Amino acid sequence: TWVPSFIALEPEKFPEATRPDGPIHYQLAVYHALGRFSADRSPSPAAALYHHQRAAQAGVVAAMLALAKIHGDVTHPDVLPTIRAPNQRLAARLLHAAARRDCIPAIAALALALHKGSLGETDYAAAASLYERFVDLKTQELPPEIMAGRDTYGWEEHGLTAADAQHALAVLYDTGGYGLERNARLAYSWYGVAAESLTAAMKARLASRCYEREAELEAEIEWSDDETQT
Repeated sequence: TWVPSFIALEPEKFPEATRPDGPIHYQLAVYHALGRFSADRSPSPAAALYHHQRAAQAGVVAAMLALAKIHGDVTHPDVLPTIRAPNQRLAARLLHAAARRDCIPAIAALALALHKGSLGETDYAAAASLYERFVDLKTQELPPEIMAGRDTYGWEEHGLTAADAQHALAVLYDTGGYGLERNARLAYSWYGVAAESLTAAMKARLASRCYEREAELEAEIEWSDDETQT
């Protein structure tokens, strides 16, 4: 019986640029997980885990996502399912590291987790920042491989769209709390943006509620004489 060996990872210190040894470690992790180096083609989870950790330390985003899945989900069929090592705090730190490198699945998953508290922490201010980054990236002309999210180990299954993120931003600024100060003006602005996006996405009922709340906030806000309402 083998026991997985865990390295003391410090995601905040991962290099911004991937080191040359990173892709090598990552490919070795994939091969060991597939059983490429065993005579009977059986997977070697211990070796795969070791190389995933080394790859993450070398700045490979895919390895960060693999380890975040291992530590963040009780069951993780997408990567090394026989390893059980729940550690939500470490999973969140790994997602933060991937998000800092503009990994869209990590940004979306972390925004949702911080909004809903699903990784043991609720932080509306951080969630709002990530939602805004997600919207920004989703509206850019990005290379196909970034948009597709190669080797994301299930983190791409967040279901978040730009319209959803815009609506979430409106609600967060409308309610405030968990480190975020309520801001009626920002909520008003995001409700308007979200309503248009949701209408284009054929989500008429939610778009209608956004328009209604936008109108309520317009009446609530004390506009100065020189402010232009849009």
